[in-house]
Amino acid sequence: LFLENGRERTVSDLAAGTVTSSFGTVNLRERRLTSLEGFPYFEDMHTLFLQDNLLSNFDHLGVQPGCTSITLDRNRICDFTGAERLPKLRSLSLEQNPIEEWDLFVVMCCLAVNPQLLKVNGRVVTKQQRQLVLLLDRPVTRIALRQGWILSTDPHKDSAVDIPVEEFFFRLDAFVDQL
Repeated sequence: LFLENGRERTVSDLAAGTVTSSFGTVNLRERRLTSLEGFPYFEDMHTLFLQDNLLSNFDHLGVQPGCTSITLDRNRICDFTGAERLPKLRSLSLEQNPIEEWDLFVVMCCLAVNPQLLKVNGRVVTKQQRQLVLLLDRPVTRIALRQGWILSTDPHKDSAVDIPVEEFFFRLDAFVDQL
């Protein structure tokens, strides 16, 4: 983890005027960012470039209503903590991030940010993946992903919880309904 002056490097730490939308594009490549804290709301942004940073999750990105494409290649994204639904997002790239090693990576991308994603890592979401998204797209799943949970069909040695999806829904749906 790169720390600047002993602390994380956030969007707030960047020089004034460096975080702007130009023709609908925000480019924050290679800024050594460890956090998106301070990332502004852009109504007109359609493309966001965040590759080659040190980001580990989606915290502080917030809802960007016009965003259609986000590139987060070569970061340290290991889960979808803090991910918000982005209603117009159609393309998400997370190449060379730890999260892409999971078997349900594409499904998690769709569930976390937009079930209507067309492409993940430059590849079209398949019919089979889309069907799984439709099956799993519930409030409880979105909350779990936003809190850092991982969906997988493979047991993992570091998993704190390893339960079938049906039991997961049964245990947590009632709780979510109370929220």
